[in-house]
Amino acid sequence: MKRVLPLFYSVYIGICVYAVLTLVFGASGILSYQKLENFKKQIDENLAVLANTHEDLGEELNLLTSSSEVIRLKSRELGYFEEDEIVVEVVGLKDKRNFHSVGRMINYSDGEIDRKPLFRIISFSSALAFFFIISVIKRKSSG
Repeated sequence: MKRVLPLFYSVYIGICVYAVLTLVFGASGILSYQKLENFKKQIDENLAVLANTHEDLGEELNLLTSSSEVIRLKSRELGYFEEDEIVVEVVGLKDKRNFHSVGRMINYSDGEIDRKPLFRIISFSSALAFFFIISVIKRKSSG
């Protein structure tokens, strides 16, 4: 029984080390969860920007369907002029066209490699080291 107890403790230590490594660094661990939370925040921000753009475009559509003056102004912005109009271009004057952003592409790159073999090696090594340390301590105390 005395020889089995250090082996039992070593296996227990190995399992604990594996569990902690998986809990913190694993594919569904704490660090991965934080990474997903940051990605969710980015998506929510992008969604809010898109909702504002949607509202702006809806208002612009309502104006374009109801007001002939707005249609005339928008046509001029796009470069369409009436036959009797004269176009004057001023050098150095910035273009005032109002283009809408359609949002930005947000990619989630997992990029994770399978760390389970590494976790197994670390936990097995720590269990083995613990077993040898216990064995050395027992030999010194009994001898």
